[in-house]
Amino acid sequence: MDPASWELGPLARMEDACRAGETPALPGGSRGVSALLRQLLGQCRRAWTFVIPREGGNPGTGRRVSDWIPAFAQHRLLSGDHRYNEASPCNPGACDASDEDGSARSGSAVDGSDHVGRALVKNIPMEAVRRSLEVTGRQSQRVRDLPAQLMMYYVIALGLFRSEEMREVLRLLLEGGRAMLGWAQIKPAGRPAITRARQRLGLDPLRHLYAQVVGPIATDQTQGAWYRKWRTVALDGTTLEVADSDENEKAFGRPYAQRGQSANPRVRVVGLVETGTHVLFAAEIAEYYTSEKALAQKVIDHLRPGMLCLADRLCPGYALWKQTQATGADLVWRIQEKVRLEVVDPLADGSHLCRMYLKWDGKRPVGEPVLVRSIDYELEGSAQRYRLVTTILDPEEAPAQELAELYWERWEFETALDEFKTHLRGARTPLRSQRPELVRQEVYGLLLAHFALRCVMHEAALRGGRDPDRISFLHTVRVIKRSLPRFAALPPSGVDAPVSDDPR
Repeated sequence: MDPASWELGPLARMEDACRAGETPALPGGSRGVSALLRQLLGQCRRAWTFVIPREGGNPGTGRRVSDWIPAFAQHRLLSGDHRYNEASPCNPGACDASDEDGSARSGSAVDGSDHVGRALVKNIPMEAVRRSLEVTGRQSQRVRDLPAQLMMYYVIALGLFRSEEMREVLRLLLEGGRAMLGWAQIKPAGRPAITRARQRLGLDPLRHLYAQVVGPIATDQTQGAWYRKWRTVALDGTTLEVADSDENEKAFGRPYAQRGQSANPRVRVVGLVETGTHVLFAAEIAEYYTSEKALAQKVIDHLRPGMLCLADRLCPGYALWKQTQATGADLVWRIQEKVRLEVVDPLADGSHLCRMYLKWDGKRPVGEPVLVRSIDYELEGSAQRYRLVTTILDPEEAPAQELAELYWERWEFETALDEFKTHLRGARTPLRSQRPELVRQEVYGLLLAHFALRCVMHEAALRGGRDPDRISFLHTVRVIKRSLPRFAALPPSGVDAPVSDDPR
């Protein structure tokens, strides 16, 4: 289509007049004004797709308002609205995929809440929920007011609606699932009934579901997920505040503050995150005083060859290093300067081949040596020295400068934790469960909710050709919340085949 032949209508003609410094004329008479309003409303209904001329006044090279406003652009990606992407008539110069007649192909219209709901069910499908209930022996044996399948999704929904009362979360979940999933006769129950249903469900089904469906999701096309041939992941830990009850305090403990104990007990979580997508694909939960290293020894079993694991200086140790290296993954870990290494050979890029030992007895090393490559560096403007050790011994495979820069990708774990702790759970908002088993159940619900959100964002990023980090997590939470009443009403779909080295 020739851009010069496009009919812009009164809205664009008025804008052209403003750009030219002229006084725009409103259409004459009430019919003209009504026509203008009808056009405005029609354009808004089409997701703000009217053309905004660029400099030079050529309407054919314009872009729609939602491309100019990040929030609208993100909403289009998340809701599956790609009728006017970069290769659309709004940007004819960018058309790569076109039909024989030269017109660009455009995607079909997709309703936002339908798209998000399908994405949720796709990534936490009903079939996987049923399987987890069967494997753990927790499927409902008789017709109940709150069946086990419903309660599985309910625990996940608790992670999305932290500020809502428990009965309201159940009402939102039931709103869309009455007819499609056999919940037609279910009515929102009170808090005691919900608590009893969660106790019947227990922890095991949620834990099994998490292990069954959650894994790395980055593809070859995912921006920011790879360093050369490696999928980058990070190992770290955090703590979550839980409800202040006697049972929780006895089970988890609480940290000591300068003026006595802290306000709430805490649970410790150590996990692995895929840095490019922020998916927490492995996690271990324990009481507050459990060491991160003890939990890390369990988490690292989820590492696979082809992964490059980043970790900070509080985690590494000789035994943990050997155990992690045995998984086949490569490592880039920061160590404390006091850790003594025996230099074997200096390398051309400034790094060194070294031997690491269990410990030193004076000048004599103890234990079987482990060959590593060490990288010492300083940040510009800072006198602090950082030391990294890696299993990648060849500097041509991974130069020291690149690994020093890559290490700071470990902060993607902190970003994922901020999403998990602040935007999902709520800043300084303790988990609501009063009993230890339900606390653990709630944590797995949060992990599953975070995974579903991140899958939606990753899918949107792939369609839009963007880095998943560039899509607002908080905006995604809001979109999902608006669509949740329709989420359960959608037919369940199968699980896509995981990536080849997916540790699921």
